[in-house]
Amino acid sequence: MAGASATHSTEEEEARRTILTAALQYLEDARENARPELVEVYDDLSQHYRARLASLHEDNNADGLAAPMFYTQYVDVSRKLLKIERQTAVQLRNERRISDDLLRELEHELDLSESKFAKRS
Repeated sequence: MAGASATHSTEEEEARRTILTAALQYLEDARENARPELVEVYDDLSQHYRARLASLHEDNNADGLAAPMFYTQYVDVSRKLLKIERQTAVQLRNERRISDDLLRELEHELDLSESKFAKRS
């Protein structure tokens, strides 16, 4: 059973790596044809996909250690930013600057964003 699980993990990691690499290739190709004022969109998305790719812990050698550290920091900072967004939204509601309905909508969006950073079992 453990062998099947390891095979699944390897298969999953390889699939995720291939998918993310294809997305990065698309972004690089699209960036070349993008209008100059839109290049930053492709750069931002590319950075996001590179961070996701780094999370796969592709390399275990000394050079590969920076990628997991980068991703860990990326996730930590992202979680802190989402917490700040949530606290600010509640504060706005408490100050009666936004409605309860808008707060629920914002919290739902934040919940979805936080789910991206949930630890995989």
